[in-house]
Amino acid sequence: MSNWMLERTAQRLEAQRNAAEADVVALRAKVAELELALSVNPNSRWNAERDALKARVAQLEEALRHIEEGSGPFNRDQLTFASNCIDNMKARARAALATKEGA
Repeated sequence: MSNWMLERTAQRLEAQRNAAEADVVALRAKVAELELALSVNPNSRWNAERDALKARVAQLEEALRHIEEGSGPFNRDQLTFASNCIDNMKARARAALATKEGA
């Protein structure tokens, strides 16, 4: 894999990491908003939404840890990294198509 391709892939991963960090911040704000609403007026629907958001925050934080550590699909070995990036893109495409077909 050429240095240019590695650099482009690194840039894409950096963009994904930044987007995930922004998602974490937004979700934490939503969780805080829901917790405030629950303290004023307890409602089971809000509890379920808050719990779902907390679970999503935990998933995003775990993904960010993998990116920062260079572990899992973000392995630093160039061939493994390239293969994992391709697998990740294929999985995203499958998910997008499944969502489109399911809509």
